[in-house]
Amino acid sequence: AVMSLDTKHNAYAMGYPTQLTIANCLGCHRNAGFGNTQLVETLHGIHNGKSQFTAMNGSCDSCHYIDSNAKFNLWDYAKYDLYKGITNVKAADAKLNVSYDQDTISNNDQLFFESLNNEPSEWRTETDPAVADSWVLSIGGEVENPLEMTVTELVEKFGTKSSVQKQSCIENATGNAWIYQAELTGVSMKDVVDYVKPAASVTSLKATSEDGYNMVAPAFTDVNYEDCLLVTEINGQPLPASQGYPLTLAVPRNSAAAYIKTLTSLNFVTNSEFEAEGGVGSPVDPDTKSMQGKPNSAVLNFPDGVVLDGQAGKELTLEGFADAYDEPIKKIEYSLDHGKTWTTLETPSNDPTRWTYWRVKYTPAEAGAYLLKVRTTSTQPDGSDRVCSRDTNFLFNVK
Repeated sequence: AVMSLDTKHNAYAMGYPTQLTIANCLGCHRNAGFGNTQLVETLHGIHNGKSQFTAMNGSCDSCHYIDSNAKFNLWDYAKYDLYKGITNVKAADAKLNVSYDQDTISNNDQLFFESLNNEPSEWRTETDPAVADSWVLSIGGEVENPLEMTVTELVEKFGTKSSVQKQSCIENATGNAWIYQAELTGVSMKDVVDYVKPAASVTSLKATSEDGYNMVAPAFTDVNYEDCLLVTEINGQPLPASQGYPLTLAVPRNSAAAYIKTLTSLNFVTNSEFEAEGGVGSPVDPDTKSMQGKPNSAVLNFPDGVVLDGQAGKELTLEGFADAYDEPIKKIEYSLDHGKTWTTLETPSNDPTRWTYWRVKYTPAEAGAYLLKVRTTSTQPDGSDRVCSRDTNFLFNVK
């Protein structure tokens, strides 16, 4: 649908089979942040008064559930509490077997990406080594030793290191799967910083990509350059074109907005207007007044509403993630009775540079529809809890 629009619109692709919902759109268009238009303005203009919509008996109820207080609720959020025929199972009876790790790695075909061009024919697709041989990265600004080197020369001069890191989109709203974890290999930014020697007055790092996109990040406050990489490989393979071949800057504990793809320049600058925001933020859900994707969780191995043949009476494994960008996950809770009772998975000593990959093993006693609610909690810098703005809902049907 996005690709068929008359106007240019970036396309996002999830690597996991998680179902697309209104939340994927609201990540950007919930509160018109980042220069975006509110979805309510766009969709109401498309539908209201249009003959095709009217001919299909379209009405406000097509997208909304209007409750007893006359509030217009989005159907994609309200439907799980309105559907008939869902089997409720108390936590004590469900006997969920829950576990997690922080080591699970995504396959390269499970990496999400965003296109910056409207047509697939315009997307960068080549990963020819010759591109790395000729691709020049300029590093300058307020530094003692500015440099210009090709990607190949950078690797030859500084060598490479590898580390497992997660990447999550800043717009990864409730139940979205714009996230992955992979082993990244590349040049250590610590080695680069030590070589170019930024001035003591430097406050920020400005990274710019081939298409002009740039991000200004705090240089010596929130960023730990020991963990930052100029990435050339993912999971032992050359950096895919969709991930920014031939060079991407990776900044752990941040959002994908700070992962600058097809990197062309790095400039160390003194930015008196820059103020650290005290951690990674995400758009605010105006209904809950909380960040809509911090913390967040989603089922990754099935789409919402999946029908599983032959599963009644047999053990089923649901897999998913929990994440809060720069905050560690404290616990994940699961309910099969619309949130009346919960099974809790504690996640002590959680590492916020990696995702929390959980597994729920459950044996549905009989055929029917079931709803798994997932509630995530992270730990804020002051030690207090941050609970997800909305529970993740996952509907599955067994035969």
